Amino acid sequence: MAVMKVIPGDENYYSLCALLTVAMQLSFFAVATTFKFDLVTDFAGSSNFILLAVLTLILSGNGSTRALVLTVMVIISRAYLACFLLFRVCTRKSDARFDETRDDFCKFLGFWFFQMMWAFFVSMPVIYVNSRADVNPPLGAFDYIGWILSFSGIVIQVVADMQKHGFRKDPANRGQFCRVGLWSYSRHPNYFGEILVWTGAFVCTLPVIKGNSDQIAAGMATVLSPIFTVLILVFLSGMPTSEGIYLERFYNNGQGEAWEEYAKVTAPIVLMPNSLYRALPDQMKLLCCCELPFLRYPGDSSSSKMEKSKKPQMGPEGAPSLELEIDEVSFGEGEASSSMEVPSSGIV
Repeated sequence: MAVMKVIPGDENYYSLCALLTVAMQLSFFAVATTFKFDLVTDFAGSSNFILLAVLTLILSGNGSTRALVLTVMVIISRAYLACFLLFRVCTRKSDARFDETRDDFCKFLGFWFFQMMWAFFVSMPVIYVNSRADVNPPLGAFDYIGWILSFSGIVIQVVADMQKHGFRKDPANRGQFCRVGLWSYSRHPNYFGEILVWTGAFVCTLPVIKGNSDQIAAGMATVLSPIFTVLILVFLSGMPTSEGIYLERFYNNGQGEAWEEYAKVTAPIVLMPNSLYRALPDQMKLLCCCELPFLRYPGDSSSSKMEKSKKPQMGPEGAPSLELEIDEVSFGEGEASSSMEVPSSGIV
């Protein structure tokens, strides 16, 4: 199949994919804001990834194993996320993330703009690999490492979400934080899975970053995918909306000391043995494990409520959504907003 260029000079389909993403998200935004309809929100984000992956594969005519595997990985990852989050919203009848923004046009549009950025920037590795039909070196170490990272991330996300879902279904656990299965080795294992998915996708681009300076620059830009994912989950709509001032619910119901002990031995993101994490120096926890000061509960419930009321409550799931419910702690590209809970993402 011949390579098809829809926009002249758009060698890697970045312009086309950006325009499609804006058009798609604005269309779904129009539906969501007109009908106050939450069911389309996470479907719009996840399906955007699938559209870009499949479309660029078809347009480029790229039949290489490298492109096919990466495209399938994206489809599996985002289809799972879309189904899980749709099930969650259908079960709850609405999405608590939008309770304070749904009726505010500008704030609600801000969420959708953020979702546009998430879908486009995080999709860049699969867009780039699919566009390089003219470059097909033999499969090598980078390909296998990337596949292992990405598919391991998908498995971790699914397992973490299922474990969290099972925990929350038990009425005896209401008001408690999840520390079963993977959640006993990471406070946000689903975030870890999401980061692995897109780190692996970036690694898969390395063998095809060749050619002129423009092609090399376009290829290196795909590093924005894992960087954007980490920034969202660590500093924006991931951990900041599930720890810190949001831990107040546990301190108010007598779970404060248990949480502090859990946090001392459990890494924020990376899956790690409790004994190892406990033994790490505080500086190493800060620099290497994202044990950031804002994750600690401030202790003043009155000021916490004021700060919480001012905090913007928006962010796509999955990559990574917000975890704002009374009995949730972290993301789940899936559960409580399975990481974005941003995307992805959310992405408790």
